[in-house]
Amino acid sequence: MAGGETYLDGVRVVEVADEQGEYCGRVLASLGAEVIKVEPPGGSPTRWNGPFADDVVDPEQSLYFWHYNLGKRSVVLDLDEEGDRERFGELVAGADVLLESCPVGWLAARGLDYEDLAARNPGLVQCSITPFGPTGPWAEYQGSDLVHLALGGQLMYCGYGPDITGEQDLPPIAAQMWQAYHIAGDHASMGIMAALLARDLTGEGQRVDVPIHQVVACNTELDVPNWIYLRNPMSRSATPMSRTRDGRGLYTLWAHPPDGFGRIVALLDRYGLADDLADEKYQDPMYRFQPDVMAHIQALVDRFVAKHRFEGPWHEAQAEAILWAPMRRPEENLDDENWAMRQTFAEVDHPERGESYRYLVGRWYSEQADWTVGPRAPRIGEHDDLVRGG
Repeated sequence: MAGGETYLDGVRVVEVADEQGEYCGRVLASLGAEVIKVEPPGGSPTRWNGPFADDVVDPEQSLYFWHYNLGKRSVVLDLDEEGDRERFGELVAGADVLLESCPVGWLAARGLDYEDLAARNPGLVQCSITPFGPTGPWAEYQGSDLVHLALGGQLMYCGYGPDITGEQDLPPIAAQMWQAYHIAGDHASMGIMAALLARDLTGEGQRVDVPIHQVVACNTELDVPNWIYLRNPMSRSATPMSRTRDGRGLYTLWAHPPDGFGRIVALLDRYGLADDLADEKYQDPMYRFQPDVMAHIQALVDRFVAKHRFEGPWHEAQAEAILWAPMRRPEENLDDENWAMRQTFAEVDHPERGESYRYLVGRWYSEQADWTVGPRAPRIGEHDDLVRGG
């Protein structure tokens, strides 16, 4: 490991964000930035998002808030008050990044738009996350995680496949856990880092706009390129799932490169279960993607998996770079050897409770830099001395 070095050492971020932007702030904090969350009097509304520790509804016990605000600091400022607006301006003047997900025009109405703030801090990078962007016919519209997933196209292919006639007779299934905001947050964090790199070259900051609808619509996996370049009509289909001999489920994808299908055939052939899949006709991807051919291939994969217990086939498949994965209960991941090696989970101390809790912390493993772990999410106004002195 890098001995404590992080990706964003020395970068200060001021965050004014709700659930649309808090994930991005958490990513930046995990990458080593100092993230100062500006909350209104009484705390951020997201402190009331459940579930709550010990089932006690309290703004300091929101498990949602603990997760999305890990590693941040909290200051309370009322931006409707002139004195606090001045304190906010001073805080941003000493920052590298302003991350905000305020309604369009909300900061500008308080004399805190990008031009005002950049006049005091020319190197400022401001990232604005909004439902539909700052301009255009939908700029004033509100959104939600579900709305964005529907408009972006994700709901079109989430759920059960068509019936025997090819008709969709069941509704889609919404992805859970703020997927649209995660997509936007990842794009926002990448945009922020690109703007910081540009500032290193030019000395000038810039505004980065992240419309949630745009980034979600651009992340429909293969649907858009398959239609644009191949004119293949896309429809909802269930993710391939096979059952093991002891009744557990595996995701058994076989259509992905590089040479994913060839690797599957080699694995099945090793056990004498490849049937006719070595025939030359299967080398043509368009042939393989015919519905009846896909069903035949999946039936052979299902037969192979059904001869193994849960802990057998996916380990062997992954060793061959085949994209298979186990369907696990959440708690089964906590002590997994792979996640431990990647330092995906870590204990975070909550001194006011006299306990520590295991958090999801690392997004990837790198030998060049460490992830920052904690401290636990701040209590309301815990770091007010950053703006009020003392």
